Amino acid sequence: MTATMTGNAGISFAPCKKLAQGGHTVFLGARSASKGKAAVNDILSLHPKSEIVFVACDVTSEESIEAAARTVKESIDPHKLYAVGNNAGTGLNHCNAREQVLDTNLYGPKRVCDAFLPLL
Repeated sequence: MTATMTGNAGISFAPCKKLAQGGHTVFLGARSASKGKAAVNDILSLHPKSEIVFVACDVTSEESIEAAARTVKESIDPHKLYAVGNNAGTGLNHCNAREQVLDTNLYGPKRVCDAFLPLL
């Protein structure tokens, strides 16, 4: 099974770790390359034989999401993607404006679904 997950910490990190532990291929999408790669390395340190790959994916950027979908498609072709997890998120407690929270938490998952749906 192959899955794409957005987000690299907290509720996003746990399913990536569980899928990798189960021997599934995981594309971990994150806005921050350093944080995304660190999450991948953390999972690889726990499950060294797992197939987990960092993919740059900023859910507030249509261009970034489309580039991530192209990367995943090229990596899995001719196979299909089994799951997409929309776990990237933010909140007002992170000192973000309401507009940024809505863009990330509401419109971001829609953008991700629109881009990745053809791969499922």
